[in-house]
Amino acid sequence: MKPLEIPPIAQASADSVEILRLWAVRGSGQQIILRHDAWKDPAAWGLALADIARHVARAHAQDGKDEEEVYQRILAGFRAEVGSPTDSPRGKVE
Repeated sequence: MKPLEIPPIAQASADSVEILRLWAVRGSGQQIILRHDAWKDPAAWGLALADIARHVARAHAQDGKDEEEVYQRILAGFRAEVGSPTDSPRGKVE
C-alpha cells in the first residue's frame, strides 16, 4: 500500500476532517471509504468532485500535458460513467 501524505494545513488544524479515501486495487476496481455526511447539502460533493478534476488536470499539466485537454477527458469519463455505469456501488454506512 502506498498512502498519500496528509497536507500540512490539514495536519495542523484540529478542525480538519478527512472525508474521502479512494484506492485503486488491481483486479478489484476502486475501493472507497467516505464520510457521506461531511456537508449538509449534497451539492457540496459536486463542488468537491469538480475541484478534484481540476487538481488532477493541473497535476498532469505539471508533467507537460495540456491542462484543458486533460480536464475535458476527465469530464468525458465522468459523463460516460454517469450515463452508463460500469458497476454499482456496494457497501454500507457504519
